[in-house]
Amino acid sequence: MELAGCRERIQRALQLNPNYATGHEWYALYLVAAGRAEAAIAEITLAERLDPLSPVTYAAAAQLYLYAQRYDEALEQCRRAFELYPDFLLAHYFQGRAYEEKGMVTEAIDEFQKASKLSGGSPIMMMTLGHAYAISGRAGEAQELLAQLVGLSKQKYVPTVYMMGIAAGLDDKDAAFHWLNQAVEDRCDYVVYLRQEPGLDNLRSDPRFVEVMRHIGLTQ
Repeated sequence: MELAGCRERIQRALQLNPNYATGHEWYALYLVAAGRAEAAIAEITLAERLDPLSPVTYAAAAQLYLYAQRYDEALEQCRRAFELYPDFLLAHYFQGRAYEEKGMVTEAIDEFQKASKLSGGSPIMMMTLGHAYAISGRAGEAQELLAQLVGLSKQKYVPTVYMMGIAAGLDDKDAAFHWLNQAVEDRCDYVVYLRQEPGLDNLRSDPRFVEVMRHIGLTQ
């Protein structure tokens, strides 16, 4: 992975403008990918101070708290985003993710359904809804969404990590690793967050996960 090059470019941008809130937001996302969750949260807190009227920054903060397994704080960031933009798609998405990790799957599904409607049925929202259906025991609906994503991928590019997410929720490890290996081959940028992604906890003990982490230059 080219995380070092990413760091250098963001740091250069912040040297040119230390008050660039979006630069601090992206640096925070780099830091969490590099396994430095607390440093990432400090960086996103600075971004929020520099631009307190950005719902996107609050959504990014929710993502970082989610990866740090601080789910109530993730929900608080979503609340702040909703105060600025009540129908903010990303806030519904991350609120659903936090609910899911807290075991509030019914509430998570409600948030993902809202996000899917707001996005016009985007593939990533299909994935998160499918994952929530899977872990709630609604396997048929999860498999239907997985089939829809596979079909859609024949018409346009759909990151295969989305298929992996539903397969992981269904605990179909062979399918999940098939899609994950394809995502690595496709150089999907999302794989840099494998180390933090809570939705993949059921895959971590599998030797294939360790091999993927080694292959892309990350460690558990």
